Amino acid sequence: MKVVDVVELGLGANAALCDIHRLHWNTDAHGAKGRYQSAEAKMKSPFIVELKPMEIHTFNITVEYTI
Repeated sequence: MKVVDVVELGLGANAALCDIHRLHWNTDAHGAKGRYQSAEAKMKSPFIVELKPMEIHTFNITVEYTI
């Protein structure tokens, strides 16, 4: 089995994360600004993702079977 493609999805798995446009809230300097970071930004290679405890991500993984 060979991994061909990995796409990060929203938690509902109904849209690719890159297609989701979140609302941007005006916050003060003590707000929660910049706390979210997608797994795409944390990928060490095309198919290796490191998650910290309590992080939940949804992926669509395309594989190619070889016999």
